[in-house]
Amino acid sequence: TIAVFLIGIIFGLSPILTRKIKPDVRTRVLGVCNALAAGIFLAAGLVHLFSEAIELFESLYEIHIVNPAFLLAPVGFFLTFAIDKVLFLKEEDPHKEKHPKKHHHHSIEEDEIPFNEGDHIHVKHTFSGHGHSHGLNVSEDGKPSIANYVLVAVLSFHSILAGFVIGLEDEISTALVVFLALISHHWIESFALGVNLLRASVHIKSMALLILFFSIMAPLGIICGTGLNSVMSNEAGEQLEAYTVSIAAGSFLYVAIVDILVEEFLIIRDKWLKTLGLVLGFCLESGVVLLFESYAHNQEEDH
Repeated sequence: TIAVFLIGIIFGLSPILTRKIKPDVRTRVLGVCNALAAGIFLAAGLVHLFSEAIELFESLYEIHIVNPAFLLAPVGFFLTFAIDKVLFLKEEDPHKEKHPKKHHHHSIEEDEIPFNEGDHIHVKHTFSGHGHSHGLNVSEDGKPSIANYVLVAVLSFHSILAGFVIGLEDEISTALVVFLALISHHWIESFALGVNLLRASVHIKSMALLILFFSIMAPLGIICGTGLNSVMSNEAGEQLEAYTVSIAAGSFLYVAIVDILVEEFLIIRDKWLKTLGLVLGFCLESGVVLLFESYAHNQEEDH
């Protein structure tokens, strides 16, 4: 549990090192890394969670019409949509004048640097190393947005679920395989979360607290799973896992497509590099998942 926690903290905060890069270059690097993160989440939802949910339902029930995973994944997608775009958004009064807040930074002078972004010219405000990017959910005051909280919630739900599965395992060898699988993509998701928060110009203190919250979830899941192992049957645990994994798959797809890809590709600049990052992220996460799926399958055959 300590190892999982430390991996989440270290890799989640590692994108902060990009603050030493020049603001304009840093903005472009984070844009490509954000697309990479979208590829990781897309693969986590499709290749890992959705396929796992299908297998779980097939092992639990005799399916005659449609696998429940195909119905529950859209439920996860629309639930995440409702939280992100419906429940917490307030309508703005069109007659009310907007007065932009003036940023006060005593240590670094604020500059306005015009630069080309695709087919339009945009004025980038540079302060404290942050670049404001048109088309993205960028925090003007350093506070996390609803989209940031949704991303943390979705990843935390996946982490606590993975930890829960480890805690429910009776055999040490099987639990070790699941644990290694968790570690293998936990660092990728932690890094992707850190990139996304930094790309949104979330203040370092708020970013650290969100990463800390995310990092605690997997160890908490392991503890809860171990505690429930004595009172919950294996079949009940698998049923719970099947339903929750299906919903989590839909949530991951929403975050990857709506919260990251749509927003990131509103900025045409570096579109080919972002596309490459997206494909690399998808291949990286898929490769890790398939590698450990193959290893786990071989372990089952040996037993």
